[in-house]
Amino acid sequence: MDIYNIGTLVLAARREWIAHREERRARPVVICYEDEKRALDPFEGWTAEIHLANDSTVSAYKVSFGVQIRGRCVAWTHDPTSDSKATRVRGLRSEARHPPEPNTNTLVVPEDVLWAAGFLDHDVDEGRLYWAEYQDAGGSWWRT
Repeated sequence: MDIYNIGTLVLAARREWIAHREERRARPVVICYEDEKRALDPFEGWTAEIHLANDSTVSAYKVSFGVQIRGRCVAWTHDPTSDSKATRVRGLRSEARHPPEPNTNTLVVPEDVLWAAGFLDHDVDEGRLYWAEYQDAGGSWWRT
């Protein structure tokens, strides 16, 4: 190999490394935060107050979120009585919060999830995980 080929190879490798680094920096990071611990609501049952925050410099799209209790995922919905599918937030701008402060989303945890997790035997809040699943502008899916 001559010096020209080696130089071309080094430049191509550097360009790919920079592109990969920029791609990683440009991915959205959406976090689901708990505002109030799970509680018993007399009308809705077991609920938790949560909100989303986009802690990145780029927007996130098709965001769904919820809680995982002992391996079972419960997604947030606008109307938990009539819709069992997750409700998605269409877009969440960079450094944005959903819903705007001081509001929160009420996540209703179905009783069958709590029974399956064995809430009579132990504290199901132990080890629970709040999650968010979303797309970046390029269409790649991410989960935090």
